[in-house]
Amino acid sequence: SRRYHGDALAIQEELGNRWTTGALLNNLGHLAIDSGHYVAARQQLNRALAIWREIGERWATTNTLHNLANVAREEGDAKEARRLYTESLAGWQELDDRWGLAHWLEDTGLFQLRLGAPERTIQLESAAQTLRDQIGAPRPPAYQARLDEAMAPAHIALGDEGAAAARAAGRSLDLREAIALALSVDGTG
Repeated sequence: SRRYHGDALAIQEELGNRWTTGALLNNLGHLAIDSGHYVAARQQLNRALAIWREIGERWATTNTLHNLANVAREEGDAKEARRLYTESLAGWQELDDRWGLAHWLEDTGLFQLRLGAPERTIQLESAAQTLRDQIGAPRPPAYQARLDEAMAPAHIALGDEGAAAARAAGRSLDLREAIALALSVDGTG
């Protein structure tokens, strides 16, 4: 996939197609995140972000900021992750994109795990599930499997009862409350 994206990128850059070039750079960045190549991911995503801002593409800008926040999270740069998650939140809210907000809750939940807050991790993941149920956007099986694997340390830390209580608390949150929880615990609010 990376090779085909690279080939397509070269063609689109030669043609001067800025939108498709940005999309391919974002996709290459996402592939690099998935394979743990964070320096390459950041480089590709920053190139995509420059294009999105240049052409005024708000949804893609927000998505790329969100992806960059995930890179910062994985690299352990809490300050940069907070900044980028906050900036991407503003975009998702401005766009009223509940699918993007569900992903934001899931990813800020994983950020909470990095910060040592496993209960909040499960609460935010559960709030995201509630939002997904409301908008009819279930998690694809492969995505669910990756999320379950990433969240396993939170479940281990809390045990079955603690995890169940956190899940119930998260499912009871409305979107506004879930966002406030994410912002209040990670220091961005």
